[in-house]
Amino acid sequence: MTHKIKSQFAPNIHLLQTTKQFAGLTDFDVHPAHIHIDHMQQLQDEFELPHPLIIQQQEHKDRAVEYNDIPTTNFRHRADACFTRQKNTICAVMTADCLPVMLADKNGQWVAAIHCGWRSLFQNIISKTFSKIQANPIYTQAYLGPCIQQPHYEVDEDFVINFTNIHPDTELAFSPIINGKSQANLQEIANIQLHKLGILEIQTCTDCTFEQAPKYPSWRRDQSPQRMATLIWMT
Repeated sequence: MTHKIKSQFAPNIHLLQTTKQFAGLTDFDVHPAHIHIDHMQQLQDEFELPHPLIIQQQEHKDRAVEYNDIPTTNFRHRADACFTRQKNTICAVMTADCLPVMLADKNGQWVAAIHCGWRSLFQNIISKTFSKIQANPIYTQAYLGPCIQQPHYEVDEDFVINFTNIHPDTELAFSPIINGKSQANLQEIANIQLHKLGILEIQTCTDCTFEQAPKYPSWRRDQSPQRMATLIWMT
């Protein structure tokens, strides 16, 4: 069920994870091209969101935008990460197997949402977003949301070679290559990149989007356009 996440973050920071199941629906979808306005209103009312959910145009790249005001238009920004220092301003990303990474200041002064597919991780989206925030890693916490887990994320040998050539420290995030295939661990790659930045307080959800069909959308499983959202905001 769509739910608020109990996190290690400061008391004024709130996390919400949508799923396929919400308010009696079994096909709840946050993709702006498929949503129903009344469903979004229900979401806002039930979880006391400070404003309607707004989604950026994600492109599997490394661009991050800062919200200095409450976003009002879906797909206005072409970016895979967003952050804000403003209260009551939601940062959110859509996923369907990719990894949502939420960052927050221990003192509740800023929050960030990052869409981490392999392409964005390859392009160092976490470090580039964190560089824009200009925060102290000692006072930064992270939450890694549900994604496709390693046993179901098969990649080719060339993929592994290309990734580890650029990021040699991620070698352990891939299973041994057998018959030209390996399994990649998105959460481990993110962990490695966060640790490299000095961000050590990391909370992880181990749910697998591929395995849990009734709960989560999965592109690899269904090739469906359905998406869930991970939201973070400050009050």
